[in-house]
Amino acid sequence: MTALFFLRRSASLRDESGIILPLTLLVVSLVLLMGGIAVSQSVFAENSATGDRQVKRALQAADAGIAAAVYRMNVNNVVNLSATQKCVSPGGALGSYSTVDANGTQWCPAIGETLADGTSYSYAVSQELGPVQIGGVSYLRRQIVSTGSAVGETRRVAVDSEAALPNPLFGSWGVSSLQSISMNSNAYVEGSVRTNQNLTFGSSANIRCMSDGLLPALGDATTGPGYPAPSDPRVCGTNTSAPQTFTLPPVGNEPAVNDNARICATGGDVCTNGPISWSASMRRLSLDSDATLTLGGNVYTFCNLSLNSNSRLIIPAKPAGSPPVRIYIDRPEDCTGSPRGSISLDSNTTILNQTGDPTMLQIYVQGSPTVDTTVRFNSNSGSPFPLVIYAPQSAVSFNSNSYLLGAVAGRSVSFDSNSFVRYDRRVAAISSDSAFPLIRQQLYRECRQPAPSGGPGAGC
Repeated sequence: MTALFFLRRSASLRDESGIILPLTLLVVSLVLLMGGIAVSQSVFAENSATGDRQVKRALQAADAGIAAAVYRMNVNNVVNLSATQKCVSPGGALGSYSTVDANGTQWCPAIGETLADGTSYSYAVSQELGPVQIGGVSYLRRQIVSTGSAVGETRRVAVDSEAALPNPLFGSWGVSSLQSISMNSNAYVEGSVRTNQNLTFGSSANIRCMSDGLLPALGDATTGPGYPAPSDPRVCGTNTSAPQTFTLPPVGNEPAVNDNARICATGGDVCTNGPISWSASMRRLSLDSDATLTLGGNVYTFCNLSLNSNSRLIIPAKPAGSPPVRIYIDRPEDCTGSPRGSISLDSNTTILNQTGDPTMLQIYVQGSPTVDTTVRFNSNSGSPFPLVIYAPQSAVSFNSNSYLLGAVAGRSVSFDSNSFVRYDRRVAAISSDSAFPLIRQQLYRECRQPAPSGGPGAGC
């Protein structure tokens, strides 16, 4: 019996020993499978990371094409060039549009370049579109489309660039003020006025219609949004509260080339009679006690200008077609001494513009948002000064029988004691040329890839 049990137990052990080899093979197979999956995932991740890197490099290359296009257009000031010189080559050569897309938009020839890291881009620039009006400012727009390539990956991007055009600084307005306009003591404006805040009257001050017999007669008064429209009957034209504020663009940097060296120099601008103080290094000009200075140049840049005690600043008559005289008052932060960045006319002083044309004498005051600057006419000269004053960051004041023929724009404007401004229609088109319009990037976006048919901008 014992022997029989032993034989059966041995047979059972022999049967179970046959499972070990298949089980071992199964475990090994599972380990190899898991290892293969890990290797596969690792390879996939590496390939994906490499692809992502190439996509990013392609996008960076496309962005470089956009930047190159904007830079070249700005360096060559293409906004102010003729229609046959709107396209810029890498070497700076200018040309005209070469293709037309399915929408009828013209495009410059595509420009392709290879970067130092081996990536490349190709960009194309559309014709100018517009101008369009946004907030009272005119803009020209161009579309720029750039394709970047990096080791088999390509990406397309586009921007809608825009450049603000010089707008008329005065338009049909005799007086423009970003803040308030106050009028007292028989002061008046012949022409239209506008302010972003309030217009106040006192002591027989009034707004008169133009007396030149032309239409429109002007004489309108416009206050800022939320401020009451003038109800005073002393406004000749219409009384309006504007639905939105207007802007006055800042004065650009003064020109690098000027005629300052002519002042009181032999063969230059004649200085006669009383004392004239001129500091070329500080750019401070002061006339006093019957002094007379005749400005024969075209451009002057000062840190401060003051006239006192019967002194006279003369702009001589010029032949037809001559450029105007432009006087720029630099911002106070770039000047020394006190006062700085301002203009003052006191005690019977005169600015004698012998051309009689206010467009021929243009005064630009840069001013400052942090330092108070002023333009003060307190002259009692008895005759109007034909000129324009553009001082969007300065307080402008007229007092003591001060008269101006032309237009004025300031941060604030005040009138007192029989002073007045008479608008002259010739100033309507004056615009500042102290800086050319810069092209700026707007509305960046990626385009469809691959590019569909229809032209460089298709799918963007």
